[in-house]
Amino acid sequence: MAIVHHTAVRVRNVEESLRFWRDGMGFDVLMDHEFDGDWTTLLRASSNSLRSLFLGRAEDRDSGIPNW
Repeated sequence: MAIVHHTAVRVRNVEESLRFWRDGMGFDVLMDHEFDGDWTTLLRASSNSLRSLFLGRAEDRDSGIPNW
């Protein structure tokens, strides 16, 4: 059986997105981290600070968070 391990969604407003995915759909926030990098060049972002969240089911060890 094929599964999706994780995917990325770029959003304009993280808090609005969390209201949908966490509060509405029931996902848990597994990681919430801010990364500094050349995001203005790589992603055409408006700043070089990127907030990254991983959402999934906390009780599922393979829930989409990388094993860093």
